[in-house]
Amino acid sequence: MDDMIANLSSDVADRDDLTFFMSVSNFRKYVTAIRNANSFYFDPTSITNRGNTLEMMYPFQNIKVVGTVGLQGSNRVVLGPAKQIVVGTDLLSDFSEFQLWYDINTDTLRHRISTKLGVNIAFPEFWVSNDQA
Repeated sequence: MDDMIANLSSDVADRDDLTFFMSVSNFRKYVTAIRNANSFYFDPTSITNRGNTLEMMYPFQNIKVVGTVGLQGSNRVVLGPAKQIVVGTDLLSDFSEFQLWYDINTDTLRHRISTKLGVNIAFPEFWVSNDQA
């Protein structure tokens, strides 16, 4: 991870949204390695759990470390500005399939949508990965 920080473009090095993304299992291995090293800066209460996402700050850096299910089963780790991640659908027809109705039995407004989601990054030159050649 230190090598990835060193290889990060100087154009984004001072951003406040720099984030390491890795699988949840690798995040847990990372936390275990910090604990086993008896690192004085490690505070177990600094780890937040938001559903399927674990998060903490990287020591002495302006970088978050995030364990996410999106990379599960992979040893891939990526580092870059999180605000450059873009989520979208593939077709405008995905929006025409949206249904909205009022359910009188439960007194709630209900919706149904079926979409295909994709994720990409805006500027790949500002991202570093542990599996780049």
